Amino acid sequence: MDFHGRTSFMVVCFLSVWITADSLSMTQSLRAILNNFNSTRNVYIDPAAKQIARDYIVTTFKDHGLQTWTEEFQSNNDKFPGINVVGRLPGRYSGTRDDKIVLIGSHYDTVQTTSGVDDNGSGMTALLQALELYTSSDKQKCSRDYTLLFVAFDLEERQPTVNTSCSKSGNCPCSGGSCGSYYFVQNFSQYLNNSGVGFQGAIVLETILNYNTTPNSQVFPSGLKPYFTETYNKISQNGFTGDFLALIGRSTYDRRLIDGITNAFKEDENFLTIAMPIPNLFPSGRPDTWPEKIRQGMGDFFRSDHYYFWNAKPTLPAIFVTDSADFRGFMKKCYHNACDDMSHVTPEMMMFLARTTNSVAKLVSNMTNEKCEMKKADCVQQITESEGEIVTPYHDTVYPNKLNCAWTISLDAEHKDLKFKFTAFDLEESIDCTADYVVIRDGKDETYPLIGKYCGRTLPKPVTASSQSLYIMFHSDDLVASKGFKAEWTSSVTSSAFQGYRPIMWQSLAYLVCTTLAIIL
Repeated sequence: MDFHGRTSFMVVCFLSVWITADSLSMTQSLRAILNNFNSTRNVYIDPAAKQIARDYIVTTFKDHGLQTWTEEFQSNNDKFPGINVVGRLPGRYSGTRDDKIVLIGSHYDTVQTTSGVDDNGSGMTALLQALELYTSSDKQKCSRDYTLLFVAFDLEERQPTVNTSCSKSGNCPCSGGSCGSYYFVQNFSQYLNNSGVGFQGAIVLETILNYNTTPNSQVFPSGLKPYFTETYNKISQNGFTGDFLALIGRSTYDRRLIDGITNAFKEDENFLTIAMPIPNLFPSGRPDTWPEKIRQGMGDFFRSDHYYFWNAKPTLPAIFVTDSADFRGFMKKCYHNACDDMSHVTPEMMMFLARTTNSVAKLVSNMTNEKCEMKKADCVQQITESEGEIVTPYHDTVYPNKLNCAWTISLDAEHKDLKFKFTAFDLEESIDCTADYVVIRDGKDETYPLIGKYCGRTLPKPVTASSQSLYIMFHSDDLVASKGFKAEWTSSVTSSAFQGYRPIMWQSLAYLVCTTLAIIL
């Protein structure tokens, strides 16, 4: 994230959590991706580390079926040009004037003094996670109407202009921040203008990991307070707690984009959105045409790659998604410093990142008008056997999304001690198990008392029914899947069940004894 000049719409989302086929939990998978962005990705310090990160992005794009290319542009270092990575998923209208392109963007470079886990490994992790969700193996026979672009921007951070290849001439091509998006938007605007293709907007993910529920962990930028009094008051009433995500856009040009992402976030009950539109005082929508006083006051809203979409001719819709960077928690001291590393990452932060990513994936699915068939599974069963095993569908890979399974175990009166235990357990992790979960009830259906609700990877404790019935219901949501679970049940036969067999048993034993004696004699 870079400071370089500085919108007029802000949404704040309060929230209280990419599963791959190898069945890692959501947060573990996110952490695995994030580990690929735990190095100083800056050519003045470690060009090899930056190359490794870029290669990882290219490989991931290609592995998920994207048409992938890189875009080189001049930097302040003759040896190392800037390199954007672009991935494209075409739609039904791609290449026609009916196309309405959607873009998810994030930068992968860092300044010279940090590993950049939050700034901006978190944004790149969310971008790659959204790609994983959008191209999920649970989806079959997919189609989309509009093109979806994934763009990893280079050189968002300010580049040195002293003791560089261009410093003697004083004509450095990358004198400010967001150089990668500047060059991308130049080319992209030309394409849009020449082709007549539509553009729905860019979702720019920038520093989105930091979640902090401690009072007074959040600072509100002083320059914004005069323009966002209502938002300031709401954050103040929340005790200046850093438990929200900021979505920043302009009230007119970005309205449809903001409404779309707000609605997508509302589908997750852990999100509360607060919108604060600013009247469109400046018809062009381009920040460089705004009065200097306004630009200075709004400066913290210009701090990422969305800026050059706004400043395009004509202006292009874009929103800036951020945790507020150096205005919250540990990033107050770690922003652009060595301590922006994995040591500060908590499970709550990973859940925060995952829920944000899920909502973004849902948004772009809606915006591209994606239609898919999902894996089908018949998993409603009435069970009367005294023992057996329950397994979620496709347990050898991952279970389908949008799944509701129900198993009712009902034994006859001759059986007792109905016991149920999980032998393998791997579901999506979420706060209060609001995403994928399994519930067990002490009876025949959903009206009976709840024994437990479970998610994550921890094996639940065995349960015993109070009678001869148990109801087990498994639900998966529409975005993330994991391996699922295996479980088994057992029971025993009551003593009365043997009473009718005792005469036969003793008769058989007597016959055996008599037969044996006859042979001996």
